[in-house]
Amino acid sequence: MSRARRRITLQLIPLLDLLLIVLFAQFMQIQEVSKKQVVRTEAAEKAVATSAAQLAADRAELARLQGEIERERLSLSVSLKSALGDRDQVSKLAAEMLKLPEETIRKALNSKSEEEVDRLRKLLAGLPSPKAADVVHQLATLSELRRTCDVWQIHIDDSSVLRVSFPPSSSTSFRAESPAEFDRRLFDWFKTLPPPKSVVIIQLTWGDATFGTKYAAKEGLVKCAERMRKERSGHTIFEYVVLGFKPTR
Repeated sequence: MSRARRRITLQLIPLLDLLLIVLFAQFMQIQEVSKKQVVRTEAAEKAVATSAAQLAADRAELARLQGEIERERLSLSVSLKSALGDRDQVSKLAAEMLKLPEETIRKALNSKSEEEVDRLRKLLAGLPSPKAADVVHQLATLSELRRTCDVWQIHIDDSSVLRVSFPPSSSTSFRAESPAEFDRRLFDWFKTLPPPKSVVIIQLTWGDATFGTKYAAKEGLVKCAERMRKERSGHTIFEYVVLGFKPTR
């Protein structure tokens, strides 16, 4: 009886050893899986922290840019109100002296100082019998306007040729049968110019031109102004004014 017990006991020892080996192997496997899980968790936490930091930096940069845009908008708003007030003052003076409609003069006038008003008074006094178009042209080319912004002139002559000028630095001429062609040609010319000022005013006039060319210029100018604004990343405001018929000289 005792010999049978001893034999069973001896047979159980290898089984226990095998069980311990299996348990140890499972323990090591669990440890390895836990380490990998910890590494993945730490990497995920670092990625989240990095993304959060980048997001915070992007938000801060966006807030800064929005602040700059708002300050620039307020500054432009104040300047515009001041310019409009001065323009109205001079236009009333010109209308009184020359018997011209104030609205005609307002379209081309942008003066900002008393000295300019005095200079205009002398200029207008020296024009005994002016035509409205001539006076508007003179007022549109005031030195104050030239100093604060760039003025481009686009005129379609009697042969339906578009003549673009930025006195005194550059000029070009071309034909355009469609808005897309006008947009392309004007944008190509714009790329040859030095960086413009913060405001560019584009004046469009025409003589005895065809309807198709006038349509191409008016529609193409809208698209090109937006393209140029994007090209300048919003640092330059492009405004256009359609002045209409103007005899070709």
